[in-house]
Amino acid sequence: MKTFFISLCLLGIGLPVYAMHIVGGNFQYTWVEEVSPGVNRYQCTLTLYRDCAGGGAEFDKPAYLAVFVGTQQAADLYAEL
Repeated sequence: MKTFFISLCLLGIGLPVYAMHIVGGNFQYTWVEEVSPGVNRYQCTLTLYRDCAGGGAEFDKPAYLAVFVGTQQAADLYAEL
């Protein structure tokens, strides 16, 4: 098994590897209003950064977001970018 693992690693040394990633991002939310008692409305802003010159990863269209309270999922959000 050890020989197999070492052989596998040595075979991978000469192969080119490529990766594309989103460089970073920011998620903000702002309280807008209380719709009814205990139900609030928020404005959400998602800003993503990528390396446009280097052929970075494509943006997900649409972006799916989920809000959790503790371990329970409180809401699903759908955002068209």
